[in-house]
Amino acid sequence: MAEVLLTADDITVLGGPSSITVDLDFGPEGQRGSQIFTGSGQPNNPNNDIYDQSLEIFDLYINTLVGDSEYLYMYQYINSNGSNTWVPVVKLIPNIYSKNIEKVFVDGSTTINVKLVDIVSGSLVSSLESTNFNVQASINNLGNPVATTISLGTVAIVAGFRSLPITITAVEYDGTSWANLDGTRVVNLLITVV
Repeated sequence: MAEVLLTADDITVLGGPSSITVDLDFGPEGQRGSQIFTGSGQPNNPNNDIYDQSLEIFDLYINTLVGDSEYLYMYQYINSNGSNTWVPVVKLIPNIYSKNIEKVFVDGSTTINVKLVDIVSGSLVSSLESTNFNVQASINNLGNPVATTISLGTVAIVAGFRSLPITITAVEYDGTSWANLDGTRVVNLLITVV
């Protein structure tokens, strides 16, 4: 068999185009994506200015009418049962209050007054009563079991603010019997609006 040896110090490539032209076509305009609108009031109200807009399915809307029962709700425009409508999806600012408060228990009881403006926006303060709140509380205790009950009083003016009075009654088990909780304890408080 013959052996082929190739030795070259350089290689020359001949041919190929001297220039390349690339034409770009942007093509036809596609369908618009979701947009976020804001407006004063609930979007399903026929008097709302949102209907002056060119709406598309899956558009979003935020209700910015302070004092409205669905203030700061975000809605989505969907087709439901053959007609287009706005459906509430989420509330943008959840009304939650969470705090650890050091309180003194006397004969098994203490009261905590929580300002409503610490829980909800100022525009809603005047419309809420104690039945609008869900309150959970636990007491930090070293060693002995503690049983608690929570009762909500009527919303009242305390130190110039509408406040929610929360009375916590607690007993502590010392190993042989239950006794009213006394002394300073940390109360873990969680309040939500229902």
